[in-house]
Amino acid sequence: MFQDGNRYCMYYKAWHLDVGQGKLNTGRHPSFCCYAESADGVTWRKPALGLYEFQGSKDNNITLVSGMMGTLNVDAGHPAIFKDDNPNAPVGAKYKAIFRSSNSN
Repeated sequence: MFQDGNRYCMYYKAWHLDVGQGKLNTGRHPSFCCYAESADGVTWRKPALGLYEFQGSKDNNITLVSGMMGTLNVDAGHPAIFKDDNPNAPVGAKYKAIFRSSNSN
């Protein structure tokens, strides 16, 4: 979580929890990295980003799905995302992400 101007940004791991059983169900879907934002750090909203389909819809806040990206097997459940405050960073590269991954070969 970090502050970006007048908002707080949070990237977090999303798993499927079977309600009532309180157990993680890793067979339902892979780990996701999701995004939420807040003006006060207390009340959060999850904007519809339209990046990845989940249960037939892209109306969700998923920023990355675990799985293959090129030759890497990315684990989206362990994100480290931050804003690059370097004034020389290109506008399209202000946000950086580090994810755990393994080579598929």
